[in-house]
Amino acid sequence: MAGALCKIREKKIKPINVQINEDDLVVIGSPVWNDRLSTPINSVIDALPLNKETTKFVLYPAGQTTNKSLVQLNKLGFKEEPLVISNPLKNQEKAKEIIK
Repeated sequence: MAGALCKIREKKIKPINVQINEDDLVVIGSPVWNDRLSTPINSVIDALPLNKETTKFVLYPAGQTTNKSLVQLNKLGFKEEPLVISNPLKNQEKAKEIIK
């Protein structure tokens, strides 16, 4: 089984054709997988020219901690603490806090 998992190829995301340089605020939401940002979100972060000052994150942990994902964001240069929502569908009002 482990050998089969090693043969899974990493899929590249399609080019993202958005102009975010002119935006005042970019919000990226990510589930937290094993205390880390999700793999698809890592690909988006790598693909986009994000402004570290105007990009904010919303993290959705499924019961686990977010310590490693916070360290990960800090190492990438995103200094502002992300909003952490354990159940975003039930806490939509809390999710709106990030755009205030």
